Amino acid sequence: MMKLIKRPLSLCILAVVILLLFISIKKVFSPDIGFHLHAGQWMIEHGEILKTNLFTYPLLDKLYIDLHWLYQICIYSIFSIHSYSGLIVFNSTIIVIALAILWYRVKQESPSREYLLPFFILLFALSQSFEIRPHVFSWIFLSIQLILIRDALKGHKQSIYLTFIVQVIWINCHSLAILGPIVFLIYFIGNYIETKKLNYLFGLIFLNSIIACLINPWFEEGLLFPIKQFGLIQTNNNLQNLYIGEFQSLFTETNFKEDLLSYGGLFPFAPSFYMYLFNLLALISLPRIIINRRYIEMLLLVSFSYIGILAVKNFGFQFFIASPIIIRYLPIPNFIRNKFNMQVGKKPTINLVSLNKSLNYYFITLSIVSLLFILSVINGGYYIASKQPFTFGLGADNNLLPITSSRFIANNQLEGKCINFLGFGGQLSFELDKPVFADGRLELMGDFFNSYLKSFEPNMFPKICDFYQANIAIFPYIKTGMYGNWWISILQNKQDWKLVYFDQLSVIYTKRNDYPNIPELTEEMILKNEFKKPFSEQEILELVNNKVKQNYFSAFFNSLSFNHQYQNMSDQNKAIFCFTSGFNKAALNFSARAIEKSTVKSKIVYENLSQYFKEIGNFNLSKKMLQAAK
Repeated sequence: MMKLIKRPLSLCILAVVILLLFISIKKVFSPDIGFHLHAGQWMIEHGEILKTNLFTYPLLDKLYIDLHWLYQICIYSIFSIHSYSGLIVFNSTIIVIALAILWYRVKQESPSREYLLPFFILLFALSQSFEIRPHVFSWIFLSIQLILIRDALKGHKQSIYLTFIVQVIWINCHSLAILGPIVFLIYFIGNYIETKKLNYLFGLIFLNSIIACLINPWFEEGLLFPIKQFGLIQTNNNLQNLYIGEFQSLFTETNFKEDLLSYGGLFPFAPSFYMYLFNLLALISLPRIIINRRYIEMLLLVSFSYIGILAVKNFGFQFFIASPIIIRYLPIPNFIRNKFNMQVGKKPTINLVSLNKSLNYYFITLSIVSLLFILSVINGGYYIASKQPFTFGLGADNNLLPITSSRFIANNQLEGKCINFLGFGGQLSFELDKPVFADGRLELMGDFFNSYLKSFEPNMFPKICDFYQANIAIFPYIKTGMYGNWWISILQNKQDWKLVYFDQLSVIYTKRNDYPNIPELTEEMILKNEFKKPFSEQEILELVNNKVKQNYFSAFFNSLSFNHQYQNMSDQNKAIFCFTSGFNKAALNFSARAIEKSTVKSKIVYENLSQYFKEIGNFNLSKKMLQAAK
């Protein structure tokens, strides 16, 4: 430990890596994890690669190009032994390995210590992509290919063969393995612009990578598949781009304004803030790259910045390509060096003692800040301040995945067909082991995505249910994304459907006559099931009138002093559903408990209470609730 203290850079690296490790340890929330596990389970049980769709009944037996098959087998094998906690540990390990390889590349390209100043700040941009998905494997493969092509340029011929092997493994783990050939092609073109000569070595590596991409269970269809995916994202009028958040770009006036309005003074905590900053630094570094005529770096930076700006889901690839380039070509190091120039005789030189001392102060400060952020992550303040719904820890997040609602269906033997929200589909099919209406594999849906959207229209929903003979509906009741009309507004007015279940995330409706043994959920049943003793009217008024909690900014700072911060999202959401359903007494009880068991005020709880008191004519209390929400 004393050695680390005496070496501030090493201490800083350790502190930042530990911080990122803790940020990556959050309860499983990815809506894609379900179909990845289901596919892996099916392939292990059947001893063959999945080539047709078996998980959604409208598109049953349709050709399915599953280039994630090797990744899926891997994560299901881990899940079968250590469940969701094992997946979190595995994913965090892969992330740390990816960062270690990235650090090696940064050191190779920018060996001076002052060049590392922006590196740790840039890492916060990547932390928003820490999700259990196959893209984390691509981060590793992408970095390895960049290292190998540089080694090949230095005369290491074995690197040519290694690029081929890496590419074969990559194409069978993730559909975006096509990024490997794209990088090699950029090297080939960029080198020609720089030297005015064709480098046949780069051409050979590019051709080898294309051949490697053909070594997959679907041959040329597997090679062309990611190109088709990219075409979907690039098409501006594609409905999937309009309705799926990860396919949208942050770099629009609308999204930027929404972030500013939503976060205000907490904007530096916004997930998008560091992405904006990252691209700003890329823009600042670009002139130096052009002046130095480094066309390979220029093409890599511009092309992958375009890919990253195009859709949020691509940012990680942009980061792993661009961050070493940005660090190398930012003008910051020269500015720092100029501050420490000194004259020795007639020759200008750098006062290295003074420079290193100043850098050490920076690294020690960043180490302390990182350790404080670790406390904030563990104690919940970081996620509250950044308004992210994630939770530090192991296991699955029931606030974000429909696990408990899936088990309700299984335990009550509801064997009919489900109409479901597509973000629930993967988890439902895995938990229930049967086909569902839709899941998150948008590349499979094609034109069916239009039919899925039409189901949100009041006149179309019953027709779609009748067409597919579906008698169960399960979906989230909190409005998300750009959907305007949720099924809940339709089903509440349909006499042939009944509410049978709700939790902090989802609701389940069934056809009334198809499941007569399942009781309809009433307000009285909700109060009985959720509260041993409901709050009295006086207790509710005292809580909502007097117990206004701290704001998000205060919650962050309190989390630095070992005080656990908690926002009771479960009761907050349940209150929203009950207010929407006319269960006002239950809604008031959930609101009171949400306030009681939270360390931070919930804006939406107070806004809903304000509206409620306004409707019953208590305008003074309504005004007070509105003020508390601010």
